Amino acid sequence: MSVPQPVRLTETFKYPSLPVGITPPPPADKALPEAFLSLSIEDVHQLLNISSHMDLTVICIITARFYLDTINKAPAVLIVNLKTVLFYVTQQISLAASSYLLKLDRQLVEIVASQGLTPLMPPRTLSYSENIALDAYPKCTQTIIRHLAINPDLNYLICCPKCFAMYPESSAPENCVHSTFQSCENEPSEGDTQDLPPLNEDTLLAEREICGANLFCDRRSRQYPVCRFAFHSLHNWLARLFSRSGIEDALTAVAARSRAPYNATMEMSDIHDSRTWKEFRGPDGRQFTSNASNITFGMFMDGINPYGNRQAGKHASVTFIILVCLSLPVSLRYSPENIFIAGIAPGPKEPSLEEVNWILRPVIEQLKSLWEPGVQLSKTYKHSTGRLVFAALLPFFADLPALRRALGFASTSAERMCSYCLLKKNNINNIEQESWPLQSLDDHRHWAKESLKAPNLKAQKQILDDHGVRYSIFLELPYWNILDYHVVDSMHNLLLGLLKWQCTRFWQMSDVEDEIEPTKVASVELHKLLQLTLRYPIAEKTHNLINP
Repeated sequence: MSVPQPVRLTETFKYPSLPVGITPPPPADKALPEAFLSLSIEDVHQLLNISSHMDLTVICIITARFYLDTINKAPAVLIVNLKTVLFYVTQQISLAASSYLLKLDRQLVEIVASQGLTPLMPPRTLSYSENIALDAYPKCTQTIIRHLAINPDLNYLICCPKCFAMYPESSAPENCVHSTFQSCENEPSEGDTQDLPPLNEDTLLAEREICGANLFCDRRSRQYPVCRFAFHSLHNWLARLFSRSGIEDALTAVAARSRAPYNATMEMSDIHDSRTWKEFRGPDGRQFTSNASNITFGMFMDGINPYGNRQAGKHASVTFIILVCLSLPVSLRYSPENIFIAGIAPGPKEPSLEEVNWILRPVIEQLKSLWEPGVQLSKTYKHSTGRLVFAALLPFFADLPALRRALGFASTSAERMCSYCLLKKNNINNIEQESWPLQSLDDHRHWAKESLKAPNLKAQKQILDDHGVRYSIFLELPYWNILDYHVVDSMHNLLLGLLKWQCTRFWQMSDVEDEIEPTKVASVELHKLLQLTLRYPIAEKTHNLINP
């Protein structure tokens, strides 16, 4: 890929929509307003159309700090340091308690060195070098964390506790100025309009209203944000990734494998063998995945219950959105150090589409800049003179409700139930794939933009009912095909869905002794399933084989 000029050196980057430590790359007369993130989604979309004509400036990350070795490698000191950080990070003990344990461990090392391990050993005076080593012993946990370089590089935005609109810390207003429709805060998690409570005509025709929620609270005569949103810098994460040994060799091996032409007759063992992977083109028109400097990500979204999944327990949902580096082989791909956390929705319920759009805004902006013009790393593990790196997003995978919610599709119970074709709900039993009318990407983008510009909730709901579409921030990625790049993950769809139902309900299987038997499938339900399948020749042949 050609390198746009000029190249600007900076330790941290700033993109028009990102708040922390950022300086806008375009000239001052073309710069976007500082309150970019305080605007509505529609205003942001309009401004992005303006910013697309700005001059592109390559950002350069100074990676020298990733090669500094500040770890004390004396065995006794190293084990104490690691133990202290382990307790602080994984066991969630307080900073004061971990620092207190650190001081006790220092005294223990000094006693063992001077008094020995048994009462019969004569005490001795520590040497000058031993005293120097003890004086250099860390005195607090923060010092160890800094030496180990495990503290994440976080940027912060102030977010509205009511509508989740986000603002830069330096220019956030006292009250939320984001405009939204009245019923957005009561939006169902799956985006199905049929599940919405009945709204009167005045509410449906009402224009957007200012949220007005308080963004700050007073504590001890000072103002503090009610809620903050933290996110990682994807540029810095890539800089750290390329600074580790073995990573570039793994990327090179995958790129070489990706250059082989697609073979439809070959068995696929990974996404690297797929047609989409091998035919994905970069801004220059060449195969994007065949270059080891081009990083391709997959995005995964799922929610967990922090209180456990007990039936009688407390129910809440914390949603994680992560990026997985698909350019790495499977053996490295899912290691914790190779996974990028794009955002966390705090809950206690699943985020709505608008909340997902706000959460993903920072990472989408970074992905846009990494697609073109990319990021220049001053040094990598194998390239002392630096390397120009690009990145792109391919699949988005999640369970079915989260996928529909995050990408703006209607739910499975809506009239437009499918995210691939145009079949309506009354044709749900049609299994003849050749008769399914496929959706058009151009039509999807058109109706998504119309939904974004809808003057009222009624117009927006009508578009969702007729076309099954709402606006998603993923549509701002110029290369992203929202119809082809979304995937229902096999764990939820097959293992926890169809297979679980078949085993526990149909076959009455259980892995727990003396467990109460699950409810059997009613004969009426089985008869209905059989009648539905007999409508189609393929299913009828299968039935005849099973019941000759």
